[in-house]
Amino acid sequence: MAYELANALDRASRVFGLHLTVVGHHDRLHRDGRLLIGSRQQSHRTQPVCDLGFGPQCTAHCRWQVNHRLAWRPQPFATRCWKGLREIAVPVRWSGYHLGTLYAGTWRQSSLPRCAGTLPDGWAEAWRALPVWEDALLDEFGPVLALFAEGLALRLSVEFAAHRGGGRDHSTRIDMWMQVHAHTPVSLADCAEHLGLSLSRTGALVRQHCGEPFALALRRHRLTRACLLLQTSNDPVAAIARACGFEDPAWFSRAFTAAFGCSPRAWRRRRTAEVG
Repeated sequence: MAYELANALDRASRVFGLHLTVVGHHDRLHRDGRLLIGSRQQSHRTQPVCDLGFGPQCTAHCRWQVNHRLAWRPQPFATRCWKGLREIAVPVRWSGYHLGTLYAGTWRQSSLPRCAGTLPDGWAEAWRALPVWEDALLDEFGPVLALFAEGLALRLSVEFAAHRGGGRDHSTRIDMWMQVHAHTPVSLADCAEHLGLSLSRTGALVRQHCGEPFALALRRHRLTRACLLLQTSNDPVAAIARACGFEDPAWFSRAFTAAFGCSPRAWRRRRTAEVG
């Protein structure tokens, strides 16, 4: 399926005359260790203007800030990144879940942004090759891109539907529910209410699917999200702790150290050194 969707996105890019990219929300465009859309179509770095000077700010903007905004906003909107680049961002939603964002563009503002002097050689030239953004572009492309995103979500639903049937349907719903609610103070009772099942049946399904009790599975989701935020944002550790459902930063640090063998700050320094 990844090849089919990658091919469809490439064709749509040519038809629209726009570069199209789909950035997943958390890990929702992965299934059983497989990409549901080609890796090239999930990266802005195929464009020189994005690749030159690519860093944590880029990931924080496209993968986190815009995705989190569209999780609660159903309409396309025009986004602008820290480099001053403009794109149309469109939510990709299935069965009430925000799977990711379809980006279309890229345009530039009329004047060279202040950050240009801090970016590598060749960036300004790539920037000047882009068309200039006009507000009317959102009205022109937004509705058509929204329809395309609906079709993309429907095609992705085929993959999710393949996991239905008996406990597998519940497994998919448990996965999605935990991803959406991991940062909030939820309980097994809340999950049971969402599934429409008894408390004992929900607990058994979570153990069967996750291999551990609800509390431990929820903590694992939260710590996974923390790793992503530590790597892709400059937010303080205490803010990341709260964004991942840990009200007490000290408890977050202890849980993180127990899971990964080092403190959140040490983990961030190590990952930054590896990337740099």
